Amino acid sequence: MNVINTNMYSINAQRHMQSAQEAQATTMERLSSGSRINSAADDAAGLTMVERMNSQVTGLKQSIRNANDAVSMVQVADSAMGSITELLQRMRELSVQGSTGTYTDSNRGDMQDEFSALQDEISRTIGATKYNDMAVLNRDPSAAETTIDFQVGWDNAGVTSGSFEGIAATTELRTPTKASGTDGSSGTHTGTTPAPGTFTSGTGADASDTVELAAAAVFAVEIDGVKSKDITLGADTKSMSAWATEIQAQINASTDAASGALGDVNVSWDTTGKSFVITSESIGTSSQVVMVAPSTGTEPVELGLKATTGTAASGNATATQGSYTGFGVDGAAGAGVNVELTAASEFTVEIDGVASETITLGAGTKSKSAWATEIQTKINDAKDTAAGALSDVTVNYDATNDKFVITSDSSGATSQVSVLSADDTLTTLGIGAEGGSTVVSLEGVPLADREITVSVDGGAAKTVTLPQSSKTADEWASYLETEIGAVSVAFDAATEQFSITSSSTGKSSDVTFTGEFTKLGITGAGTATAGHGDINQISMSHYDLDDVSNDLGSLLLNTEDINSQANAMAMIGKLDSAIDFMNDARSHFGATQNRLEMATENLQSMHENHSSSRSRIKDADFAAESAEMARVNVLQQAGISMLAQANQAPQQLMKLLQ
Repeated sequence: MNVINTNMYSINAQRHMQSAQEAQATTMERLSSGSRINSAADDAAGLTMVERMNSQVTGLKQSIRNANDAVSMVQVADSAMGSITELLQRMRELSVQGSTGTYTDSNRGDMQDEFSALQDEISRTIGATKYNDMAVLNRDPSAAETTIDFQVGWDNAGVTSGSFEGIAATTELRTPTKASGTDGSSGTHTGTTPAPGTFTSGTGADASDTVELAAAAVFAVEIDGVKSKDITLGADTKSMSAWATEIQAQINASTDAASGALGDVNVSWDTTGKSFVITSESIGTSSQVVMVAPSTGTEPVELGLKATTGTAASGNATATQGSYTGFGVDGAAGAGVNVELTAASEFTVEIDGVASETITLGAGTKSKSAWATEIQTKINDAKDTAAGALSDVTVNYDATNDKFVITSDSSGATSQVSVLSADDTLTTLGIGAEGGSTVVSLEGVPLADREITVSVDGGAAKTVTLPQSSKTADEWASYLETEIGAVSVAFDAATEQFSITSSSTGKSSDVTFTGEFTKLGITGAGTATAGHGDINQISMSHYDLDDVSNDLGSLLLNTEDINSQANAMAMIGKLDSAIDFMNDARSHFGATQNRLEMATENLQSMHENHSSSRSRIKDADFAAESAEMARVNVLQQAGISMLAQANQAPQQLMKLLQ
């Protein structure tokens, strides 16, 4: 059979040429654009970083201009105030001149002409001092702004939302006291875990010191009442830490004793006490390690190991019984006080890790002591469960704390009693899982007592009417959040307090209340906290210099003059106050200018660093790309040559056939 093969040489050459062309196109794009990343396909993650840094770089660049513009504005204001201060000084000089008796009132009239002209010039300077057509020294008193904010950051980081914290109203909240527990979800008591027994030897050597055992020595130990076989240590010279390792290995290798199995031990060298510490890994009420005399041989007294040396420490006492302390019972305290269970209710318990079946208490009215007896009976009747056998319990009523105490009759290191689940009705008996619920009831509360007016961020006041319902504190928080809108509401169980926080951000963001709603602990007397200013803004309080409430404005509008010696004398004090006012204003502007200049320096440094970082990610390496261009050009030329040869091969074959 004759086969005509495909010209694979030509196809292969074309494929490599295409790859070279694509590489050449990529390299040419990078060299011509100067950028390593020209599309997301070049480096998706890098493109994301670059675009984010573009925002930072451009934002920082504009922030530098903002800061410089702010400095210019402050300088304009300071320059004008410097001129005003000079005018005030001249006016004070005229007042001092007019205060002396060597001048007549006619002379003082001439001084008054200049004094009035200086007053007018101050007023003109205040009104004419503007930056970008914005009044600097006499801001519109009707305007809401009391400060000028200069943006000196690339973003709006640091703005916080305002919040309102209601006043705790514990008299209105039925909050059962939760029993202490390991996990905080249920009242538990965990028995004490016995510690392993230990034996401590005595010797005077440090860990790094070597001790020579001149001849083989024999010792024996007793662990939890089980005596080992004789254990032999060979003659040798070792450090104390090395002897510790040897002793541990020898004891653990002797676990099969004639009288039973020894437990494993850990042997360590105590550098502080300069002694060996041999600790049993077993746990028990009388767990201990004791050094006893061997049957034969000489004991290694050089190591402090002998029957008469060391301290044998016993384990701890048996674990106590586990218990569960119920929540505060409704009503007055006392074993004889009746409590009504309005409907049959169910609960489950877990005793020593074994969960009970569902336990049902029937509806009825009984004394607290009678309820304790019934709860005990119900739990003990449900001890045979699918998961295993429950331990019996004893249930008592604690009149002092007005609580039920459920105690397991078993004892052990992990003995405990927990209530896993319970009906809401059982909260009247103080029994509930997860701490029960803090319930606030508004049933039967008049309309006027269910209304509260809220204002968020200075917006229109909104009256919220709560329904006549019983809800947990968390459910009321969710309801308030929905009804008010643009806020988040949370209930702090520790402080029994609602906190209401505005969802918006801004320097004046806050939440305020009018009216009272004590059942939820929210009143008009609550604390409204405004949000903090943006950390990327520098604020400067403006000075309304011609405001009559300040010393300078009062002076400019004053009808008094220096036409008399007395008036001139009085004017000196007024001018001193005006000059002090100007000094304070100039000091404030100067501090702001210094801060702005420092911010500018910092912004310039950040801009340089961010630009450099962006360049390292985005910009092309011209040396590397030029080398790559040369490489792909050679490959492309070689590919063209090889493709020509591959295409000539069939032609040569046809010539042979002719």
